[in-house]
Amino acid sequence: MEATIGTLNLHPKRGPKIRAVAFDANGVLYYREVDVVEGVMAAAAARGLVLPADARKSYKEITNRAMGGSMTREQMIRAILDAWGLFEPEERQRVAEEIVAASRAIHLYPGVLSTLARLRQLGISVGVITNTFQSAAEKWRWFVEQNLAPYLDRIIASSEVGLVKPDPAIYRLYVTECGLSPEEVAFVGHDLEELEGARAAGLLALAFRPDRPGFFQPEFYDFPALLPLIGAADG
Repeated sequence: MEATIGTLNLHPKRGPKIRAVAFDANGVLYYREVDVVEGVMAAAAARGLVLPADARKSYKEITNRAMGGSMTREQMIRAILDAWGLFEPEERQRVAEEIVAASRAIHLYPGVLSTLARLRQLGISVGVITNTFQSAAEKWRWFVEQNLAPYLDRIIASSEVGLVKPDPAIYRLYVTECGLSPEEVAFVGHDLEELEGARAAGLLALAFRPDRPGFFQPEFYDFPALLPLIGAADG
C-alpha cells in the first residue's frame, strides 16, 4: 500500500530507472557565503569608491546577458566596470580580479561528496547544468579544487551552448549528451522556474533547499536524501 501525506505520495510508482542526475551548481552543489556582486560592491566601498545607485541592477543585467553567450567573461567584466564608472586602469584591474575571486569562493554543501561517490558506485552518471558567465573549463577548475571532479561526467555551461535554464532545450541537450531518454534523467535544482523547465523537458525534477519551499514537490534539505528519491537508497 502506498503511503501519502497530504497530496505528496511518499512511495510513487516509478517509471524507467534513473541512470543519470544533472545538478544545478550554485545553490545545489555549492554555495557562497557572500553573493558575488554584494562582496565586490562592499570591497569597492571599503576603498572609498562611490558606485552608481543602480550598480547592483546593472551587474545583474550584464551578467544575465553573458550567461546566454552574448559576450565573454572578459567582455562582461569590462561592461560592468564601464557601467560602474570605473575608468582608472589600476582600479579596473583590481575590481576585475575581485569579481573573478569572489566567483571562485565556493563551499560544498554537507553530504555532496559522499552522495556523488555513492551515485558513482551505483553506475549513475552525474553532471552539471549551470547558468553561468564562466566557461565550463573554469568551473571544472573549481570542481577539481573541491574534489568534485572525479564524480562528474559532464558540464553544460549556458554561456557556451547559448541556452539558459529554464529553457527546456538545455535539459534536452543534457539528455542527448547522456545518450538516454528524459525519463531516465533527474535534475536537482533550487529555482522554481528551472525545476519547472526540467519537468517540461520530461526529466524527474527534484527541489533541493528550494528558494520557495512548498511550491515544488518533491523537495529535500539533506543532500543524501536524494538517493531514495531516485530509487538509489542504500539497502
